Amino acid sequence: MKRIFFLLFIALYLFACKSDKEYPYQYWLQLTKEKSEEIIALTESVSCKNIQEFETISSGSMFSDYFLVHPSIKVAFHKLYLELEQLRTEMYKAAGREGIYFDSFYKPNPPLRKTCEDNIAKLIFVQDLSIEEINEELPIRYDEIKNFYNDTPCIDPTDWTVFPLYLAECCFEPIAVHKTIRVSEVIEKIEIYNRLINRKHQLDNRSCIQIKCETLTKAVSCISGKPVIETVVH
Repeated sequence: MKRIFFLLFIALYLFACKSDKEYPYQYWLQLTKEKSEEIIALTESVSCKNIQEFETISSGSMFSDYFLVHPSIKVAFHKLYLELEQLRTEMYKAAGREGIYFDSFYKPNPPLRKTCEDNIAKLIFVQDLSIEEINEELPIRYDEIKNFYNDTPCIDPTDWTVFPLYLAECCFEPIAVHKTIRVSEVIEKIEIYNRLINRKHQLDNRSCIQIKCETLTKAVSCISGKPVIETVVH
């Protein structure tokens, strides 16, 4: 009998000391889901009366997480989010061991604005908008992007690069973006605009797959202090 209890004790001890590397992907996936729910519960625990009191925090990770965080829970939030990132790291390690691979190309989905809804701070994303709201947003955001670098002189064309701005008629319009000045800010604006266009296509049931774009970007030149994109038609 003593021998049986001894063997049972050894088995329980070895199980308790089990290496993280032996836990499967589904184990870590479940833990990440639970930690995410814990974070959401924390952010929603503060009643929203004035939305300006809440800060939009982006993780900056491949998951493109965005949260509305009140100053009173900021320390607790960062602690939980660090734990979530650690769990995700273990989840990916386990996935790799099991031959599970993910799409490594994640497009960011920045929020359009923030609001109080039923006393809860809420972020509004492109996918939350109706076609009418999208049509109202597009011209405003187009002007913001086109005028973004009005006060930035173009001296050296190599300081500039080109990003595509999608069009409602499909294809795209090339936009000059400075390589070092307010880059993340303008790219976020472009990303939101392109998501609005894509969402408009979805709601209008319009496909651009068969559309052939004839304009190609050639180079950026500085003309009268402004970045001008040379294009060719093929």
